[in-house]
Amino acid sequence: METSQRTIGLSCAFLIASCFPAVAQLEVSSGFSFVTPMGEFNQIVESLWGHKGGQRGIGGEVKADWGLGKQSALKFGVFGDVLSLGFGNGTRGDPFGTSEIESYQFSTMGEKSTRLNLLMISSGISISPRRGSLRPYGEFFGGITSYSNSSSLLRVFLTGGSGSATVPPQFRKPYYPESEPLRIEDRTWHAGFTAGLKFLMWPPDQESEKDKFLKQVFIDWSFSYARSGYLEYFDEASILPESGVFIPDQTVILTHEMLESRIEILKMRISLTFGF
Repeated sequence: METSQRTIGLSCAFLIASCFPAVAQLEVSSGFSFVTPMGEFNQIVESLWGHKGGQRGIGGEVKADWGLGKQSALKFGVFGDVLSLGFGNGTRGDPFGTSEIESYQFSTMGEKSTRLNLLMISSGISISPRRGSLRPYGEFFGGITSYSNSSSLLRVFLTGGSGSATVPPQFRKPYYPESEPLRIEDRTWHAGFTAGLKFLMWPPDQESEKDKFLKQVFIDWSFSYARSGYLEYFDEASILPESGVFIPDQTVILTHEMLESRIEILKMRISLTFGF
């Protein structure tokens, strides 16, 4: 975790140091991003939650764009961007091995909780019209993705077995075993592009902006596509007791297999942008 924090800190410092000399016109934006997983990554997200479709990521995003020059009709810029993104807290149930209690042998079902979070730090280049109430723009970007995937065992149910046609009434209850949560963290690269449109909200008279600290306010709406290198995730269906046998009132040591895919996302961002 400390290595991850150092990497993120150095990346932010690099973005600021590389962009600062180019400051001519500064725009700062903050907003929300809504993310749809695609391709192999969508299959991974569906696997984590145990059902198909419906899982979307929501995150907060902060961006700073430095424009180059002041006179040309087109504005070229460099920018830095930070997106913190989560796919929620999902639960799913899977077969969880067997259990033997008072001469009865049962099959079991384990209910697990899983989380997947991403932190994407990017820098890139942008191009847009310098003036106008509606300003379409394009961006190309790349950077570092830091992610964490965690899974924990919530409870276990006895579902039937060879010693009895059904689970006896005294065993029809959830068991809440102690277990160490599984967690993995890693980093990789990502790259992508953005198409967006900025709506000028203030001031309506652009001549009035010249002597003011805050010169312009925009509503910014954009779509981005991004793809990363390969990462590993827990195969939720494979999480079992290490011995294959669940024993109530004993700490459960979990074993698991891994899945691998790139991160591939389509992102819609809505933000408020301030020009200085």
